[in-house]
Amino acid sequence: MKSDSNDVKQLIGNVVELVSRVANQTSSDGIDESTAKVWIPTLILGTKEKNSAVKAFSEYALITLLQLRRSDEVYKVSKPRKSVVCACVPASSR
Repeated sequence: MKSDSNDVKQLIGNVVELVSRVANQTSSDGIDESTAKVWIPTLILGTKEKNSAVKAFSEYALITLLQLRRSDEVYKVSKPRKSVVCACVPASSR
C-alpha cells in the first residue's frame, strides 16, 4: 500500500473484499491465482499498518480472498491458495 492516505488504504481493502466475496459466490474457486498474487502482498502490507482501520480492512479482505471461512473448515488454506501465499510472502517474514 504505497499511498499515504489511510482512506485509500481502507478503500483498497474494501474493494478487494467485495470483489473476492462476489467471486466466491459465483465460483467455488474464487479469484484466479494471477489476480490473487497481485493483491496478497498489498493486503499483507496493510496488515502491518499502524492505523487499526486499515489493518482490519486488510485482514478481512485476506480472509475473504483466501476463502478462510468456508463452511466448517475455518482457517484451513487450500493447497492452491497456500502456494499463492507462499509465492507472495518472503521466507524471512513467515
